[in-house]
Order: sequence, then C-alpha cells, then structure tokens
Amino acid sequence: MELTYSSSDRDRIATLRAWGREHFRPAGLRADRNGEALPVGDPFFDTALSLGYGRATWRPEGHPAEPHPVRTPSAVLNVILAEESAYWDRGIGVALPGPGLGEAPVLIMGTEEQKQRFLTPFLAPEKPIWAAFAMTEPSGGSDVANIKTRAHQEGDHWVLNGAKAFSGNAARAEWTVVFATVDPKLGRAGHRAFVVPRAHRGSRAFGPRRKWA
Repeated sequence: MELTYSSSDRDRIATLRAWGREHFRPAGLRADRNGEALPVGDPFFDTALSLGYGRATWRPEGHPAEPHPVRTPSAVLNVILAEESAYWDRGIGVALPGPGLGEAPVLIMGTEEQKQRFLTPFLAPEKPIWAAFAMTEPSGGSDVANIKTRAHQEGDHWVLNGAKAFSGNAARAEWTVVFATVDPKLGRAGHRAFVVPRAHRGSRAFGPRRKWA
C-alpha cells in the first residue's frame, strides 16, 4: 500500500491544521464552556460553509464536482484528514453542516428523483443545513441485526414506532434517514430505510407516503 504524501496532500493537511487551530478548537471550547451544542445560527457554521463544508458529494449529471475539505479520491488521505480534524475537536467535526451519514443511504437505495429532492439543497447551500442518520437504538446499541423500531403500513402510509439514540445533528436536520424493520424475525431481510423530513413528516421517502409516529 502506498502511504507517501504528495506535496499537494501535505498542503491540504497543513491547511486543515490551520483551520483546526483557528476555528475548530475555539468553537469546541465555546460549546464545552456553555455546556451545550452550538446553536444553528452560530457564526462558526457560516465559517465552515465558506471553507467548503456542508456540501453533498453527489452531483447530478452535468454538474461539476467541487473539492471538499476532507473528502478525496485517496482513502489514505481521507483517514489522515479525518484524524487531523478530530484532533482539534471531535464533537465539532461531527456537528459540521452537510448531509453527513444520511447521504450514503440515499445514494445507495434512493431513486434518482429522491436523490434530486433530498440532496439538491446540499449542492451549493446558501446557509448551513444538516441531515442525519438514525440506526443506533437504546436497547441494542449499534447492533444492526437487533433493530427494534417497527415499520408497518396503514393504507398508503407507513408508521414508524421505536426509539433511536446517538443520531448526530438530528435536532437540526432537514431530514433523517431512519432504519426500521417490517418483521424482526426476518433479520436483515426485514430492514427498511425511511427518509423522515423534519418539517413535513408525512412526505414521500423510500416508497409510498410515510408517517412518523
């Protein structure tokens, strides 16, 4: 495995280190001293957006890709950049705007129409926005095979019942990808993913109309 860095790689690491020292660490200390997460309107998030955070990796056809501060074609460099970011403040790294962990399920399982609808706002956001991912549960941690949140259909609606934990940015997210099961006896075969919008929890997700309960 090639583990050497190019001069441009070193420049990216140095740039992120400077950002960490100047922006990440002070924001994290401010949140710690206040004993609560930074509010949505905190100036740090506007700064993060200006630095290139907050955008989706997905690009519709004809829309050129834009560089992202910590996402590159190199898996090794991605790990180094993630480590550098976490060094300055891991909590702030998780709180950065963007689709976060919610993007991958939409890309993997969503239709083209769903990608357009849920990810287009993250192409060039004018203000910091977030999405979230809800898999972990209080009863089973991150043991995906033991998901207890149930999904059942009522007419053209799906109703979700359950509890999730450690869903980063869920309180401020425009939408959250929620994993549930239609039948625990089916194991992984019973799992389904639902996009649950914050403002309109009955809107369409991965299939017919969904309703959060």
